Amino acid sequence: TDFATAMKAAYLGYKAGNPDADVLVGSDCIPNVSPFVVLLMENGVGDYFDVYNFHLYSTTDRYAAVTAGKRGLLERYGVGHKPIWVTESGLAHEDTGRASPLAVGSSRREHDDEQERMQAEHLVKSQIVFQSEGVERDFFFLFKPYNEYGNGKVWGIFRWDWTPKPAYSALSNLIAQLGDCRYLGRMDLGGKIEGYLFETPAAAQVLVHWSADGTNQTFELAGQQGELTAADLIGAESQVRGPAFSSGRYPVYLRGLSGLRAESQPESPPAATASPKDLTVVMRILLGEGFGPVGNPAAPVEAEETHAVLEIFNFSDRAKEGRIESVGTAYQIAGLPERIAVAAMAKTAVPLVIRFHADQVPTGLVNLKLEGRFEGQTISPLCARFKLPNVDLAAFLEAVPLPAEDASRWRANSSGTMEITSDPEQQAVRFHVQFGESGDRWVYPEFPLRWPQESLMGAAGIGFEIKADTEVGRGLVMAVLDNVPEVGPRYDFVYRQTTEWQKVQILFESDAGPEFDPASVRMLRIGANPTVDGYTYWIRNVRLYYRK
Repeated sequence: TDFATAMKAAYLGYKAGNPDADVLVGSDCIPNVSPFVVLLMENGVGDYFDVYNFHLYSTTDRYAAVTAGKRGLLERYGVGHKPIWVTESGLAHEDTGRASPLAVGSSRREHDDEQERMQAEHLVKSQIVFQSEGVERDFFFLFKPYNEYGNGKVWGIFRWDWTPKPAYSALSNLIAQLGDCRYLGRMDLGGKIEGYLFETPAAAQVLVHWSADGTNQTFELAGQQGELTAADLIGAESQVRGPAFSSGRYPVYLRGLSGLRAESQPESPPAATASPKDLTVVMRILLGEGFGPVGNPAAPVEAEETHAVLEIFNFSDRAKEGRIESVGTAYQIAGLPERIAVAAMAKTAVPLVIRFHADQVPTGLVNLKLEGRFEGQTISPLCARFKLPNVDLAAFLEAVPLPAEDASRWRANSSGTMEITSDPEQQAVRFHVQFGESGDRWVYPEFPLRWPQESLMGAAGIGFEIKADTEVGRGLVMAVLDNVPEVGPRYDFVYRQTTEWQKVQILFESDAGPEFDPASVRMLRIGANPTVDGYTYWIRNVRLYYRK
């Protein structure tokens, strides 16, 4: 909710300074539609950006599903007409750089020949596939040399001696081949061949194709018997004749075509609808007595009577007056006046007392919703999420234990040196990690699920107990959709990690996004990003919850 308020104020400020500026929403870095992003949209943020953007580091076969999820989110909130940019994408599945550092005394690894080819291949394919999915722009990470994760993860399309890698040539060739072309759509070339049809300004056609599984395959283009030009990944040209053509792992640009029709054309975005709202009146809620540390995205309620302050900002140059009302359920607000006046470029603060009705929400999650009208116009809403105390999922769900106390079932996964052992005294698994002097610090041990007996199909939630030797605050439970170490598509759930045993309960219905299917989960990761050199924590009593 705070981020939504800040986004609204920033948008109004940017537009006041430059009405033609493209304002992007804060980058969405999770492939699925997360509860955090849904809460942003519930707060009316869709009216306060020109471009929706997200980051995606995955294989291209996931682009369609991820992009469809983002577009579906925008359409549900009436802003499906707004363009989508991918402001970061890159190769993240090539493993640690396999070539030695170029500089004497440096620890910065380099890609070997095969990894460099993978990067060039991925750069071109990602640009084309994103365009086919309606993404307006894709920013590949990264141009200059750059390393992460203890200098083992290699980015950049230049090496550390500033010589260009094949990806640089591939990008240059991509621009030369398609920079002034219009995308027409996908072509069905049979088998596992990807085909994307483009048109030049002179109305000639260019077909980009490759084999999806990397094997050599053939396809035919009826009516294309003449001599054509084929350009490979980095621009080397050859003359070919149809109607039969070969396709392999790397993209090929086939030029000189005409008369082809794409079987799948890109969809046009829905038309923009008028928004008669007053965007200059913005609400913000400041939590006070009775609330615990804010989670993501729910704030814990720790008392029967809680206190907050509602701030109403007027970012216009004239005074305004209006009314705000609560439209949510399972709580009662005292303190909202009948009319609220706000001076130009000023704010009005209204103290509130909020009582939550836990008996009305067995899940313990409550959305507080405020709407308003000022000077006859609707203003942007406010939606805040709260988690009520002492909610026990076992009271209305069946608990099924996972054998997570078996240390041998866990797989080390951290940026440091990690030990996983059983701790009989704590009746738990003990995780200890020692980090180096520099670099990222993260620890997310992995628990691969054994199918079918440990499938999450039909699961309503997950719970466990956890404590640490150092309080780090925010931790994550990652529900990973494959069994690949360290990477892979996932859904993240936030919990608070302290130095005392605490019970963590996650209800998928309310804590996950609308796309989440528990049956797709193949592995769990539970951990955090500590700031200390050495870090130890314990986990026990891992449970899956099912409807009774």
